[in-house]
Amino acid sequence: MIVDTGAYVISLVQVFIAFIIRDFLIPLFVWNKHLKGRTWGYRFWFCVITQAALQINLVLLLGILNICNRWTVIGSNLVVYLLIIWNYSDKKGLSRIKSFVGSLWSAYKEEMLFRYIWQSLTDWLKKMYRSISSWTIWEHFKQHWLEMILLAGIIIYNGWFFTHNVMHYHSYQASDIPVHQSWIYELEQGTLFPDGIYPFGMHAMIYFIRVIFGYNLREILLYAGSYQFIILILGVYFLAKEIFTGKYTPIAVILITSLMLNQGRYAASLPQEAGMFAVV
Repeated sequence: MIVDTGAYVISLVQVFIAFIIRDFLIPLFVWNKHLKGRTWGYRFWFCVITQAALQINLVLLLGILNICNRWTVIGSNLVVYLLIIWNYSDKKGLSRIKSFVGSLWSAYKEEMLFRYIWQSLTDWLKKMYRSISSWTIWEHFKQHWLEMILLAGIIIYNGWFFTHNVMHYHSYQASDIPVHQSWIYELEQGTLFPDGIYPFGMHAMIYFIRVIFGYNLREILLYAGSYQFIILILGVYFLAKEIFTGKYTPIAVILITSLMLNQGRYAASLPQEAGMFAVV
């Protein structure tokens, strides 16, 4: 049955943003001080592996304790991330909060609360702008703009190809996706070992998106395979950057990798072959 392509594209973008937040934005913020000055390849794999290791084992632990649900997953993540942030901080966060609250109270008593909040917000935005402007990635884009365009083109190609059938047919093809969906659904209902099988790490990572963002489970599964393969392609790209000296050789490597795959297998179902991208 043909469906609205535009609706699927919007859904794809939403799910991909959720994946990016899970795998990159959160760890880049939490481990900011540790990752500062590191290579892009190191940052990439650090984010992917630490998030996978943390979320998979967290879901497993909560499941074994029989308390795995939306609120325990969210609460446990908050506790873990706050402890990490505190560990890398100068341990003066509480005093800053106390000082800020005191300043708010003083501004309130002097009937200048709105002006103080507006000024604080303006100063914070200016500081954030200066910080973002100083990122070395902008200089890297300027020096390697053609390589970045080619890389973006390959990523877009793979993202579109592996969701091509999803864009046109409102159904699963001959695949095992329904089985994976049932296992993740059982996990969501608190059953850790449905049919005696421990959910694959991929299942736990999809479960994280489900409980944090509240997207439909089937919707997440439709695009998870495409995202996983893009991560694998980027991993191959960073590996090729370490091996080859030619500027555009890594681009050729991931282009060949993209074209050599059994495309039908990947387009028709969730590619478990790419599911363990962190291990690969």
